[in-house]
Amino acid sequence: MHPLVQESNTCSTVRHYGATHREGMGRRDGVCLSSGIDGLMLDVPGLTIIGPRLPRNWREGDHLDRLCIVLVTVLEGQIHRSDTDGFSPISERRLAELVGRDFASRALHFLCEATVGVLECDGFYTPGTKCRGYRFRDDILAHELSPYWIPPKLASSISAFDAKHSRIGVGDKPCHQTLWRNLCGLTLGPFPTDLLPPRSSDPKIQLKHHAWQQAVARIKNQRWHFATDRRTGRIFNNFTSLSKLLRPYALLDGKTCAEIDIRNSQPFFMTTLYPSRSNEAVRFAKVVSEGRFYESLNAASGNPFADCDRLKLKEAIFTEILFGRRWATSRLWQGFLDLFPEMARIVATLKSRDYRSLAVELQRREARLMIQTVVPRLSSSLPGVPFLTVHDSLAIDARHADQAAALIIECAQEQTGNTPSLRITPPATRSGSPHTHSAQSSSACASTVFTASSCKSGG
Repeated sequence: MHPLVQESNTCSTVRHYGATHREGMGRRDGVCLSSGIDGLMLDVPGLTIIGPRLPRNWREGDHLDRLCIVLVTVLEGQIHRSDTDGFSPISERRLAELVGRDFASRALHFLCEATVGVLECDGFYTPGTKCRGYRFRDDILAHELSPYWIPPKLASSISAFDAKHSRIGVGDKPCHQTLWRNLCGLTLGPFPTDLLPPRSSDPKIQLKHHAWQQAVARIKNQRWHFATDRRTGRIFNNFTSLSKLLRPYALLDGKTCAEIDIRNSQPFFMTTLYPSRSNEAVRFAKVVSEGRFYESLNAASGNPFADCDRLKLKEAIFTEILFGRRWATSRLWQGFLDLFPEMARIVATLKSRDYRSLAVELQRREARLMIQTVVPRLSSSLPGVPFLTVHDSLAIDARHADQAAALIIECAQEQTGNTPSLRITPPATRSGSPHTHSAQSSSACASTVFTASSCKSGG
């Protein structure tokens, strides 16, 4: 370990400002770096490289502590809010609240110097509109993160900054407060280390590797963040940032969790876009409720993805039809137009104004169901049972998965007039491998789904 990397056996104690802070919630703006009186352990990129290059004046006092905060801030921005070139906008004014006005600007400039070679800057700045963007050099990203302990005084200033900017503020909505309380009980059980993305010379893959490490470390150290997208109502927090492969290992209040997700979820919310109950609307809803939307569209397009896995087909449909910028020229779009001409016209109308309009509208309807409807109903029906949402899915104490699935179907029927089918993924097994199975029987292990008929038959 590099001599500048400090070790500590002291665990950080988190002060949960979010339970009382009421300044309202901002949009998703990266990770919360909360801490308590015992200091804060950060995973810092590039520390083993930058250490030998530091002049003496950058090693004195708390300069190195503050420099590490700058490095972590840039990494978190690059993970959550980078543009297509990997640059993340870093507000020097906000950063100054963490590390001091003079230090923030000097540190960013210093880290971009050729002799240091840690960061790159895009050089674009528009007053009141755009901050300068920063990213790590590829050779720095290739190195592992280094643990570094921030002492209590500076860690406390980080907590005050978090509280001021509502990074973990949950607002006054009861559904948000419920999810916040449940989030504070989140831990991770042991999981196979080979689930983490391997180290790579490709900076994009290595950044994903760091993102997974940071997500796990934030939960382990109880560094909670909680924010709502104002456009859609979607919630972003530590659990939504966790990879789907790791969620089966999540524990809520020490209890193993099953995850319930809506099959063909985005197409399911598209069923609500039909202005009337036409023959096509009924057919569209039937295909979606049976979980056959992607396969049916592939068949109508001449099976261009016959030799690919379902994930690639789904990604192509999202990119080429639903959410992409160029959507009206692909082979899949022509199949969509032939199969569902009414829906194709609705999609074309929405995307003609802004290609993102369809995605925003579907996510808004998803949040209306899962956050505004299911969360309060579930907390009322199963008081004291912990659960968390991940957009169109929900993780809950595995013993109550069937009841929660039935309630989701009930809420969806009331709100949309259509019946979704659900998939339930149980907790990871002792061998470390979760199995997707049916909720039709609590002991079933076959790859089936939970439907409205499962509710009627008693689960």
